[in-house]
Amino acid sequence: MIAIGGIGGFIQSDSMKRRIDVLLDGAVRYARGSFGHRMDVSGDDEISELTDQMNDMASHIEEQVASLQRLSSERAALQETIKKTAVTEERQRLARDLHDAVSQQLFAISMMMAAIKQGTSEQPDSLKNKWNLWSQWQMPLKRR
Repeated sequence: MIAIGGIGGFIQSDSMKRRIDVLLDGAVRYARGSFGHRMDVSGDDEISELTDQMNDMASHIEEQVASLQRLSSERAALQETIKKTAVTEERQRLARDLHDAVSQQLFAISMMMAAIKQGTSEQPDSLKNKWNLWSQWQMPLKRR
């Protein structure tokens, strides 16, 4: 009788051990980050219920990881867009500053030339020619 009980106990415990080994293997895979793995333990007991819960947990974690990866990609793209926008704005600011500086210098030159023109009553021909050349060159700039 004891032998029959021992054999029955061994058969029962061997089946239980295999199911627990599958559960342990799945837990080790999940701990290593392999959340795509699913465990298959049949039955209608606590081990089957625990297996189903762990599979559901792995699915949820897998979805969360995918969501985090997507958000990370979107953030990187947004940072790149912000960087490009900052570069463009800085270029526009520099262009405005350069344009203003050139305009101010041209105005100052124009004022000095007008003073020279008024200050010399007897202008030699070469100075008149330079003045006319300057006036012709300045006209397209004033239209801008």
